[in-house]
Amino acid sequence: MIFSSSPERRMMHLVLVLILFFCKLVLPASLPPPSSFMLSNMDANLTLPANSTSPNILAPDPYYYDILSPFRIKFYSYGSNLNEEGVINVIRDAHDDAATHDMNSPMNVTEIGFSDYEYGVINLILRPQRHMTWIQWEDTTLALHIFIEMFVAVELRFDVEVAGGGVIGTGTLARGVLAV
Repeated sequence: MIFSSSPERRMMHLVLVLILFFCKLVLPASLPPPSSFMLSNMDANLTLPANSTSPNILAPDPYYYDILSPFRIKFYSYGSNLNEEGVINVIRDAHDDAATHDMNSPMNVTEIGFSDYEYGVINLILRPQRHMTWIQWEDTTLALHIFIEMFVAVELRFDVEVAGGGVIGTGTLARGVLAV
């Protein structure tokens, strides 16, 4: 397992990763990978490689991932393919950093970013609102990891949402420098 956290979170993550691993074994054989997608909101074609080991499935736009009610992540505005290993590296760095903070305290930063240069420049940037906590950021990194395991690794934007509280953070996963 690439992430460390509380025993309960590690167990939840392990179960989800095992489920995703099983899905990767079963789904590619039963679902033919799409050859390309038209991204209407970006005026660009995204061609997915036919020989990739990932399931080559692009998530619906937007895609919501519920972490713990009423907390969820909204993924949207997909772009170019990214190297999956580079994406996992940058997510791991963000997760490991979040785990060093007092989990229940507000982040108290206007922007936080992580980069991976091994597989080209891949950046993960978050602009948290003043009441977003480190545990919410840690959970967001787990959701990003699960998203990348479930779908193809692509540039994207994401919002961290709390029911009744609205958006508490906005972020970007992208190649090179990209404003949130």
